[in-house]
Amino acid sequence: MRLLNDGTLLVNLSSNFLRQSDEDAASYGLAVARKRLGVHVHAIKAVVLEASNSQQG
Repeated sequence: MRLLNDGTLLVNLSSNFLRQSDEDAASYGLAVARKRLGVHVHAIKAVVLEASNSQQG
């Protein structure tokens, strides 16, 4: 997960999480960004959901 200078939040999701709705995945990304990155939700202009290439069991 990272926040670009233009306010775009890039969220890498495992294949298990991609089964959730886009809204659920974006909400998860916003919550994690707030906790891990210390970013206020108002600073995020867009959320991009990306599938992770890692294969975890």
